[in-house]
Amino acid sequence: MSRRSVAMLIVLNVVLIAALAVLTLAPQPAQAQLGSSSGNYIMVAGDTPGKTADTIYITDIDNGATIAVTYDQNRGLVPVAGRDLSADFRGRQNQRRR
Repeated sequence: MSRRSVAMLIVLNVVLIAALAVLTLAPQPAQAQLGSSSGNYIMVAGDTPGKTADTIYITDIDNGATIAVTYDQNRGLVPVAGRDLSADFRGRQNQRRR
């Protein structure tokens, strides 16, 4: 291998490392989100009495809302019920104050 080939490979490696550093350290563009949610969710699967399919409970931590869904092979995810937990907690606090 000639000296010129080695020098070109070294220059190429330096350019690639610089490009990798620029791409890694550059700030990421902002991404739009629906509503004010930042995407903090908890998902829990559980048995459903009287049904063969399990239920998935999805809770949005930031908005205090939860939804229960099941999976149907023909229709996909099917919502079963939803609940606004933040309203439930506010109602509970109002009852304690009385």
